[in-house]
Amino acid sequence: MKKLPRHQEKSLRHTSIAGFRMAMDFYSVHRREVEGGWTYPLHDHPLFELNMALEGEQHFLVDGRDITVGAGDILLLKPGESHSCYTKPGQGMTYLCIHFGVDEPELKLQLGRIGHSLHGPGSPLWEMLYPLLAHLGAPGMMEREIGGNKMKSLSLCLELVSALSRLLADPPEGFLRETGRWDRLAMDIADRIGSFASEQPRLDGEELMKQGIAGIARELGYSPAYCARLFKSVYGVSPRQYLSTVKLREAQLLLLNRELTMEQVAERLGFRDAAHFSKQFKRWTKLSPSEYRHMH
Repeated sequence: MKKLPRHQEKSLRHTSIAGFRMAMDFYSVHRREVEGGWTYPLHDHPLFELNMALEGEQHFLVDGRDITVGAGDILLLKPGESHSCYTKPGQGMTYLCIHFGVDEPELKLQLGRIGHSLHGPGSPLWEMLYPLLAHLGAPGMMEREIGGNKMKSLSLCLELVSALSRLLADPPEGFLRETGRWDRLAMDIADRIGSFASEQPRLDGEELMKQGIAGIARELGYSPAYCARLFKSVYGVSPRQYLSTVKLREAQLLLLNRELTMEQVAERLGFRDAAHFSKQFKRWTKLSPSEYRHMH
């Protein structure tokens, strides 16, 4: 066998981009036509929501603020924002709605810093997203072009996140609210939760929170309760909910490895047995681990 030459470092220049891991969740992407007098009750959730009126007007109450979304307008709701919506009697409406989540702390922080909820024609977010959303919201487009094609669904998700990332990479002046000390502190907590969960995979959620948040708070010089309140005020979810997204991401990656049994996946994630893991996974995704593995 020919002997390979010994590696010699003779590079003149080396440039790299920092690596990262990110999980994305897209739920309830739908186009809906409703009659006049339609209502949706007050609720909140740990996801971002994009809502675009395609025809007519949709009226929102968002954390006590009245917002009217006219045809072509885009509404961006952030995790934890309480909202309800309705149409006026005799005034039907058609809208497109996308719920999505990202667990990358910097991107999540920047999305949370977008200063306005409503984005009309000519605004930076509208310019970036309107072509994609209008195309997706066209009559029959979801059935005709996407349907059950997983690759096309994936392409849609990546296009949306790519468009938002490009906008946030070089935002126009005044588009984002000022970054405060607490924003960076919350991002630091998010980074540390992710690192701690990766370093201590055998600890269950309760023990991770007990050791993780307490240790992080101690390092930062704040109480665990204060860190938890601060984190939720910035990200819209509690540290426990954020930890769940980290654990879910790890679970999904492990389930893709079909050589691992359910018992081995559960053990690596710190669950006491496969049944406990299955119950929690179904709470996260509405699917059993076996159903998720079969779909992928």
